[in-house]
Amino acid sequence: MLLIRKNQALIGLIQSLTMNSANLDELPSNFFSGLYIKRLDLSQNNIKKIDDAAFTGMNPVLEELVLNHNLLENVPSAALAGLPNLLRLDLSNNSIIEIQEHEIFPNLNKLYDINLGSNNIFAVHTSTFQNVKNSLQTINLGHNNLTAVPSSAIRGLKQLQSLHLHQNHIEQLDALNFLNLPVLNLLNLAGNQIHELNRQAFLNVPNLRYLYLSGNKIKKLTAHQFQTFEQLEMLDLTNNEIEAIPSNCLSGLKQLRQLYFGHNKIANISSNAFTNSSIVVLVLSSNKLTTLPAHTITGLPNLQQISFRDNQIKTIDRNAFYDVTSLVMLDLAKTN
Repeated sequence: MLLIRKNQALIGLIQSLTMNSANLDELPSNFFSGLYIKRLDLSQNNIKKIDDAAFTGMNPVLEELVLNHNLLENVPSAALAGLPNLLRLDLSNNSIIEIQEHEIFPNLNKLYDINLGSNNIFAVHTSTFQNVKNSLQTINLGHNNLTAVPSSAIRGLKQLQSLHLHQNHIEQLDALNFLNLPVLNLLNLAGNQIHELNRQAFLNVPNLRYLYLSGNKIKKLTAHQFQTFEQLEMLDLTNNEIEAIPSNCLSGLKQLRQLYFGHNKIANISSNAFTNSSIVVLVLSSNKLTTLPAHTITGLPNLQQISFRDNQIKTIDRNAFYDVTSLVMLDLAKTN
């Protein structure tokens, strides 16, 4: 580190400094004093402690800080406060259990990407993201121990575009879980234990485009289940326990292009289930369908690909695909 400081003038602006796998176990005070870098990679060390003044004396141009695969048990909030131009922060694969009130993210007006994935987080304090609410665009809390959506912590994040809550232990979506997230376009809830979709969970989330719900325990869908998602383009319900698709379940979704129902227990698809949507790809493989009656698939003028692979289909009515005029691929393999 001393060698770098002495030669900084000759080297000029070091865009990136990588010190991964360097057997570091702590970052002491003024450790980076005098450095002038935009990206700092400290991943795959044994860092347990970051002194509050670790970044003191460092020229304030750092934009990306990578601290994944270390042994941190807390968010180093005080140390981060000295990085006013930070854009991206990676704290994934550490040993953080809980984000408490004194560990909330400091006032970093430019921070837009926080990765907290693959920790052991079971609780997120209400004020965790309060100081970065006007800049934060992406939050990754996947692969943690959350049992509920941290709704109070994410509520009203008006710039949030992507929220990753996959591979946790969330069992249900409660009313107002996702409230006032006006530009959220991707929500990943895959790999949880959700058994029911509460239509009141989403209020003022008008721009959601990608919704991942695969690998849950959802059994029942209702008519107009997703009607509030007018901009939805992709819905993944693969690997759940859904038994039927009711009438008008997905009708009227003008932007919907991809719909995945593979690996469920679907034995019945009501007519008009998909009417007046713009689905291009529809996957219904590995279910329990035995027959495709008239108008099973109707009102889908843009449908190009459909898969019924690995069902037990014995009969197909001649009008099963009524008015489906754009179909180019029909997969019926392993259907008997």
